Amino acid sequence: MDSFFPRAEKFNMLEDLNKDRLLAEVIEDNERIGFLAYVSRIGYSGEIENMVAINPEGEVIGSRIIEHNESATLGAQVAQPGFLEQFEGLRRSDLTPTMGANFDLDVITNATLSSIAVAQTVESALELVERQLEGPEFDYFDIPNGWYYGTGSGMWGDVEAQVKIEEGFLHEVNILRHRDTPHVARSAFERLENRVVRAQSTDVDVISGSTMSSRGMLSAVDDALAGERVEVYTTGFEMPDGVYTGRAEGMIGEIVVEITVENNELIDIRLVDHQETTYLADPAFEMLKERVLNEQTTDVDMVSGATMTSRGFLAAIGEAVLSIEDEFVIPVDDGTYTGIGDGYNDQIEIEIEITDGQIADIRVIDHSDTADIAEPAFEDLRELVIDRQTTSVDHVTGATYSSQGFLTGY
Repeated sequence: MDSFFPRAEKFNMLEDLNKDRLLAEVIEDNERIGFLAYVSRIGYSGEIENMVAINPEGEVIGSRIIEHNESATLGAQVAQPGFLEQFEGLRRSDLTPTMGANFDLDVITNATLSSIAVAQTVESALELVERQLEGPEFDYFDIPNGWYYGTGSGMWGDVEAQVKIEEGFLHEVNILRHRDTPHVARSAFERLENRVVRAQSTDVDVISGSTMSSRGMLSAVDDALAGERVEVYTTGFEMPDGVYTGRAEGMIGEIVVEITVENNELIDIRLVDHQETTYLADPAFEMLKERVLNEQTTDVDMVSGATMTSRGFLAAIGEAVLSIEDEFVIPVDDGTYTGIGDGYNDQIEIEIEITDGQIADIRVIDHSDTADIAEPAFEDLRELVIDRQTTSVDHVTGATYSSQGFLTGY
């Protein structure tokens, strides 16, 4: 980069994050004269690696494509000076979001994905520099290494997240539980996780079409960073002997496990149910089971290529351990009791029969919710509550308020 900083004397590495985002400051006469950022993004045919030069005020001086696999006749044109010159003089605000109101990307004809990928590398480089110039909302170097847990309000309920801080960097964001529409929210959460880690901040754009879910996740991350360190995945098994059930979200749906504990030792993990892709998930489950049993902790390496499934499996084990702290106790004698909860349209009145200290039956006496939606949900919830002897069960998708009213009627 002599063409951008011909008098540079040395370079100080500032950030080395996930190997696809590097940032160094350029020094001359013991003073900073600019930044060099290396960023890669996926184009049409593979990764496009860009080196971006930025001045001390956070404006692009120039850039150079280091490596790419784009078509020689189309995508390769993004490496030409004529294309790259359009980014000179831009600040991060001009490129957030990419091709925003302050900047119209001049794309290469028939190479739109390649063009956008380069614009994203410049945007990401400017994010790194802005962080150095303005500082993050949280000083991660002041936060001890570890996992932090937080909650935020999503579209249909709480979004629970955990955040990993390591050596002064926000390294990982995981969504543990949520009640938002699964196929919509899951995609938004995955994209936001990448944005937050890249930006080292929750000051990122929400995902179009998933605004409430996005805000819930970002609030959960902020809540986690403002709180105390917790151990969510790093779970030991100093607990009463018994069989415990845990649930957590995987890549596609809920993962349910049963763990068996004897003499403060985990002796078995049984996979009860999951909706993950079988040929990928089953080997991952077996590998994780072996690791957890051998190490007697959930602080084990995830399986490469099945990260979200691994997270869900480990979180389900952790949830099983934590479940003993939230054991549901029936506080009344045997008999029949009536309760009322707020449904979607009006109150839901239920009747509960307690026999031998357990919930024997549940009947909905009266409700005003839409019958063809609410009543199947009531029946599903009735079976779950009786089977598990707890009201700590998931709401029925599409009948959230009816579910809440049914469960709070206890």
